Amino acid sequence: MPQDRAGNLLSTSAEAAASYRAGIERVLRLDAGATAELETAVRLDPTFALGHATVALLAAEYGDRAHANVHLHLAERNTARASARERSAVHA
Repeated sequence: MPQDRAGNLLSTSAEAAASYRAGIERVLRLDAGATAELETAVRLDPTFALGHATVALLAAEYGDRAHANVHLHLAERNTARASARERSAVHA
């Protein structure tokens, strides 16, 4: 199972995890393109709850409430296969 940058397991495909990690790296470096990487992750795996939650968080940060609400709903709807840690992040 793929892992995040800290070694935590990610409930997604290897390809989606790679895009998710790239997006998180961009967020941490304050680089442009984080949202695009994270959107790629959830496009590759539409059931990736943590990916959707992260897209929702960034959309809210940028003031795009409608986009944030869509991805928050998708995150909440797709927690069935997520780990307890991922579910906790979705519900935070």
